[in-house]
Amino acid sequence: MNQVVYTKCIVAFLDICGFRTHIEQSETDPSKAENILSVMKKAQRLAKQVKHLNTVYTDSGDRMTVFSDSIILSQPIQVQDSGTLLLFLLRVAGIQLELLAHSYILRGGIAYGDTYHDEGIAFGPALIEAYDLERIADKPRVIIKNTVVTETFKLPLTKYSNS
Repeated sequence: MNQVVYTKCIVAFLDICGFRTHIEQSETDPSKAENILSVMKKAQRLAKQVKHLNTVYTDSGDRMTVFSDSIILSQPIQVQDSGTLLLFLLRVAGIQLELLAHSYILRGGIAYGDTYHDEGIAFGPALIEAYDLERIADKPRVIIKNTVVTETFKLPLTKYSNS
């Protein structure tokens, strides 16, 4: 068996608030289920559009997994690159706005650290940290752990840096 290798990533764990109610309503109203699927696909497309912007700068290696009321995003970041961090945060904000436009609200957490995320499988210390941040969010918001910025700016400079 191959050894699992973690990658240093920015990771977001997002939870759709009140999703259970939407699901329960979909049992008697098929249009509700269609709406849920439509909104989730729109959020996924939006994330891919922002991902495309990121490929201009780097071979991004980012991942997105959607299951039930949860969305996991991860973005490997190995060097100081504020553009990658900014585009990751834009992806999260875009998903929030897309879902909000359809009356779904999010809460979540964003962390940085060791992560495995490939082909719909995600785990690792940073994902647990992002999940824990989501759990303490007492209202719709996304909590960003301060180490997301401090740790990513301790990384070696990018090859595009003037320093």
